[in-house]
Amino acid sequence: MTVTQLECFLAIARTRSFGRAAEQLAKTQPALSVQIQRLEADLGVTLLERTGREVGLTGAGEILVPHAERIVVEVQHSRTKMLDVKGGVLGSCGSGCFRRSRRISCLRCCGRSGRKIQA
Repeated sequence: MTVTQLECFLAIARTRSFGRAAEQLAKTQPALSVQIQRLEADLGVTLLERTGREVGLTGAGEILVPHAERIVVEVQHSRTKMLDVKGGVLGSCGSGCFRRSRRISCLRCCGRSGRKIQA
């Protein structure tokens, strides 16, 4: 199970359409179908019911939706945090100061740069 597969699954679950989901994700419908097939094979269950132009969720699909949403949100949150670290917005300040005065010293050395400080 990959994050991409879960994102594809959620897009289909929300739009109830492979076409609209593919458009939303800027993917082709066949690429989306492959992602869903791999996800279903990995989990060993059918997640979607395809009835003509409509797509519905199976019982397993209904159960997966809230879990997939949490996973995708957590991954997006993690990516954002790592971009903050990479950009110098978030991190820790290393200094040779005593534990009790560490926050004050960090405020002096890092406060000027506008970095968030985790003490």
